[in-house]
Amino acid sequence: MSDTDKLTEVDHVELLKAKDLSIAKFVAARKELYSTIVLRRRVQKFAEPHVLAGPGALDEATAQHVGICLAGAGVTAKALPFLEKAAKSRPARYALGLCQLAARDTEAALGTLRKLLAESPEDRDVLRSVLDVQSSHNDVPGFRKTYEASKNHITDKGDRHYCEGFLLEREGKTVEAVEEYRKAIEADPEHARALFRLAYRLDMNGDEEEAIELYERCCEFKPTFSSVYLNLGVLYDDREEYDNAIECFRALLDIDPNNSRAKLFLKDSTASLDMYYDEDQERREDKLNQILRIPVTDFELSVRSRNCLERMKIRTLGDLIRKTEPELLSYKNFGETSLAEIKEILTSKNLQLGMGREELEISAGKPDSRIERLKAIITGIGTPTDDAMARPIGELDLSVRSRRCMTRLGIQTLGELCSRSETELLSVRNFGQTSLVEIKEKLRGFGLNLKEG
Repeated sequence: MSDTDKLTEVDHVELLKAKDLSIAKFVAARKELYSTIVLRRRVQKFAEPHVLAGPGALDEATAQHVGICLAGAGVTAKALPFLEKAAKSRPARYALGLCQLAARDTEAALGTLRKLLAESPEDRDVLRSVLDVQSSHNDVPGFRKTYEASKNHITDKGDRHYCEGFLLEREGKTVEAVEEYRKAIEADPEHARALFRLAYRLDMNGDEEEAIELYERCCEFKPTFSSVYLNLGVLYDDREEYDNAIECFRALLDIDPNNSRAKLFLKDSTASLDMYYDEDQERREDKLNQILRIPVTDFELSVRSRNCLERMKIRTLGDLIRKTEPELLSYKNFGETSLAEIKEILTSKNLQLGMGREELEISAGKPDSRIERLKAIITGIGTPTDDAMARPIGELDLSVRSRRCMTRLGIQTLGELCSRSETELLSVRNFGQTSLVEIKEKLRGFGLNLKEG
């Protein structure tokens, strides 16, 4: 039986109440509590009656203790009101900063943590937390400023190399960044932040085996970054190791029950256990999409047929298959000879008149992503909205493969996606032409396009 298994409810409740509780001791206790849900539930059980009573029914000392216990057990939403009332000690204020961060109040969290850092610049746990907030929100100038101001207090070589690596990575110097991350891990084999960043970079570069190994090592350190479980789960899923992927997503939901991406990926991986992926079918669909975009001017048409199609604003084969024979024949100067000519062209591509119209009429009044996708292919018409760029990426209703590539890139809005070029997207592992076509079509539905270049 391990030391963690021997810990009892009293051990943690009393530990987090002790007068000599420091931030370092709080961090250590939090790691132990995150090691198993059993320990967290024991501490939560102690806090339950106080949560029901509310912070207003408690004196400040008790409210602070309850808040620290809940924060240590990862129940940050319930801990926040108690700590807002009575965060007097440094550990309580540190816990408050973590809770504010979990509530996505980044500005308040940074304010709380920075005050603690100003009081004790040498506090490694506080410094790491400030840097974590700035790095996770891509605040490179803030990260650099904090690092430069704290250099004299950073005695740990692992931390120094990690900070240097992060800044190099954000400057686009990924090779040098990887070297710094490796040095950080060499100096401190348990440096979870360096392990994660190195794993992420290797994942992006297609070095799947080492990335998985590093992510797995990250999982040994508690609490584990949510991105570790997400990225590792996606890698397992790509390798069709669905049981391992499901375990990752469930582990994340265990500590963050409301994580929407973990819920979505868990559903996908669970479905994949019984799902057969038809790669040939996907290739056929990709080929069809390319055919529908072929301009009618690419074919040898008579002058009369060409002029008729131009007047009808029919520019691609996709436009053409939306028309029926009666519709074409109703146009002036378009006769049976032109019709035979058009049908011969379509037959050569295994297409026929009206097939696009049938697809669209099937779902009249019933929105369907497949139909909208075909409509976008055929018409090229989108309906842009003023806030389209701010819409979440989930609104594109992407396939599992494309969705996971977006996760690897950290893309969360349509605006962030539109800032990427085709070349950038195609450089991501497992992102191919089929995914590119899908994304471009979905963006077109919002009147948007990828960046040129």
